[in-house]
Amino acid sequence: MNDVVIDYNIVYLKNAANHVSKMRFNLTLRAFGGGYRNGFAFEMPFPASDVSLVTGNSITENYLNMSANGLESGQFNAVIVAFDNSFSLMYSPGGGFINTEVSGGWINETEITVEAVFVTPKNEAACGTAPFNLFIIANQQRGYEVHLPDYASTAMAAMSLFGTGDDDSNAGQGRFYKSENNLPWAIHLPSTFFYPVEREPINQAYLKFGEWAESGGTSYSNWFEPISGYRDNSKIY
Repeated sequence: MNDVVIDYNIVYLKNAANHVSKMRFNLTLRAFGGGYRNGFAFEMPFPASDVSLVTGNSITENYLNMSANGLESGQFNAVIVAFDNSFSLMYSPGGGFINTEVSGGWINETEITVEAVFVTPKNEAACGTAPFNLFIIANQQRGYEVHLPDYASTAMAAMSLFGTGDDDSNAGQGRFYKSENNLPWAIHLPSTFFYPVEREPINQAYLKFGEWAESGGTSYSNWFEPISGYRDNSKIY
């Protein structure tokens, strides 16, 4: 759970009629473990045709099909790709493991500001609320999406990957991106995450994580808080 670590907030910018004219995504890329060149994106709950322009995103590679307005093309809903290669934003002298190894030193975090301008201003409720449908694109392979648990893939995902390996996704049941025991491939928290150091499983760094995940979120919903008996701090960066 340190392949891509991002803090973010989203600002709704409104006109005089109190309608949202654009949305601003303030992101801080804090760390990424491993050598994968990952991208990061949001699928929004409104049509791509509602967006006139996206600015501020970092598109440096050639594996995505992007529309002239800055959205990913071929999607019904608006898909905002914040960046397509984490390595283009944070330089790693050793080729990988940014801010996940204590012995590897510290590399300054990178801040990104992406804005999406609407064709016609919207009511705030029509814009949706966080976390939306955020996901990473693994190692510049467009079909390899990693979403939060039970968030569906986009139209560009390789559906053949569902149900392979440890994945227990079942689109017909609305089950996505979880193992048989409900362990997720990604997590979303209301506060900054102190992520595990490289090569340490999250359930050994956060001792209640497994019980939280396997219960479907009903037990130990505060598993990430600094409570005695909840953490092994030697395994947290």
